[in-house]
Amino acid sequence: MRIAIVEDDDAIRVLIKDLLEGEGYVCLAGTSFIGGLELVERQQPDLLILDVILRGGASGWMLLDQLVPNPYTAGIRVIVCTADANVLVNQRAVLSERGIGCLAKPLMCRICSNSSRMV
Repeated sequence: MRIAIVEDDDAIRVLIKDLLEGEGYVCLAGTSFIGGLELVERQQPDLLILDVILRGGASGWMLLDQLVPNPYTAGIRVIVCTADANVLVNQRAVLSERGIGCLAKPLMCRICSNSSRMV
């Protein structure tokens, strides 16, 4: 399974990548809206772990809005993550309706591997 990680925090991205690669997954990494969009469109991973708040003005929500209508990327499973618990609480119903998983970053290290197995 190939997992794309779009996360602008280097420490978190490397930690997630190392954890998942240790479980045998192939990881691809992006750090921005543009980089993440190009990565997902080009590589078409099985799963996308997406930070919803990216530096530089564009957000993970904007990236999702680009991926969903694209027939080549619409079927990619997504897990969104953020340190802002309010974002997850406020958006949980919409995300659940769209089949998008949610993780709060403080829990990410312990359950990221288990969540990837749900795909």
